[in-house]
Amino acid sequence: MKNLPDRMARWLYQLILRVSPETGRQNRVRLELLHAGEDAASLQESFYIRKLKLCLLVLAAGLALASLMHVQALQKRVLRQKDLVREEFDGEDRELELVADTGSERSEISLVLHTRILSEEEEERYYEKFERELPGLILGENPDADHVTGELNLQEEYEGYPYEVEWRSSDPGLIRATTGKVSEVAQETKVALTAEIIYGEVSRSVEIPVTLVPRDSSPEGQFLEKLKAELEQAEEANRGKEDYPLPETLDDREIRWSRKSEDYSGSVFLGSMLTALLIYFLSDRDLEQELEKRRERMRRRYPDVAWMLTLYMGAGLGARGAFRRIYEEYEDRRQRGDPEDPIYEEIGRTCRELNMGRSEGECYDSLGRRSGSQEYIRLCALLTQNLSKGDSRLLPRLREETEAASRAEVQNCRRAAEEAGTRLLVPMVLLLLVVMVMIMTPAFGGQGF
Repeated sequence: MKNLPDRMARWLYQLILRVSPETGRQNRVRLELLHAGEDAASLQESFYIRKLKLCLLVLAAGLALASLMHVQALQKRVLRQKDLVREEFDGEDRELELVADTGSERSEISLVLHTRILSEEEEERYYEKFERELPGLILGENPDADHVTGELNLQEEYEGYPYEVEWRSSDPGLIRATTGKVSEVAQETKVALTAEIIYGEVSRSVEIPVTLVPRDSSPEGQFLEKLKAELEQAEEANRGKEDYPLPETLDDREIRWSRKSEDYSGSVFLGSMLTALLIYFLSDRDLEQELEKRRERMRRRYPDVAWMLTLYMGAGLGARGAFRRIYEEYEDRRQRGDPEDPIYEEIGRTCRELNMGRSEGECYDSLGRRSGSQEYIRLCALLTQNLSKGDSRLLPRLREETEAASRAEVQNCRRAAEEAGTRLLVPMVLLLLVVMVMIMTPAFGGQGF
């Protein structure tokens, strides 16, 4: 099991190569530059297997988390024997989202399970706010006051307000003020509801016009309305009981109940897939950034390399001997604890190639290409030209190259210093603001020193 991700990643890598043999060619060049002397094919295979393995682990974790969330969502839908337990007197009303499954139809029903007795006093609110919000509070499941088909929420008390409300209806046959029951109508009918808002000894009246519209006349719509009415009657009849039994049949139709729940498992798994894709493609960018950092380190070392090469060749050594001497000094520094430097590692590789009998021209050209820097390519071109044609001015040209590299390095340092100063402006301004706040706060607070 421990090697399963490795085997799967290796299988995917081989499948990708069969489908697209050119995959990873550019990354192979980068890896060869970063790990000089090692087998390029092995480097490429290890790189892709490593990032494919990481992608697979992310997908597996996302799948496991999504499965767990899906199972929890399924468990929440199950109604147990005492799942609908009424809160005590000091509790709160609960709104339940139920799903009625008759086998041929699934219907969602919102049910408010009230507390046993509504006796808790609420904090006082402004009358204007209550008057403004009351038309929306009575709607229940109706979309608005101009399209009323279901029961209205006509209560004696509303949570969050200290008022007692007494309701009157202009047509009690259509809207019962005591219960909010709404009768079915054949056409649009306007009814005026009057709310007597009582607070202590003060009483105010508010009239709220509503419009009754015909209900859904389809068989399923009528069945749903009847089921909702059955639920509400059962809830009202069992207000004093702890358990609330749900009807199992209605009109010879069996009903299976479950609770509506949100299932985010699909989103989690999709997120894990996107994360895996990002890891796969961003790994190439990380490799390119690592290679660019390596090239930058080599460019910063160019003035030193050009100066040492000029120094040793001016002392009578040839290019081969100068490179060998530079690498020997680097090896001595490494033994004393200095960190690895990519340009000196490339010089060491060039020395090994020369010792194996490869021509100097090919070795210098290869060094320039591996460096990826115009400076080293130009320097190696001078050395190669000297080998093929002979150049009596090689040493003066090397000195000119060293001086130019030194001047360029000074300019780069100045530019870096200017950029650093610009970046420091933001924290300096923030610190200035903090100091100003510390100075001005006592003055505005009326405190003296």
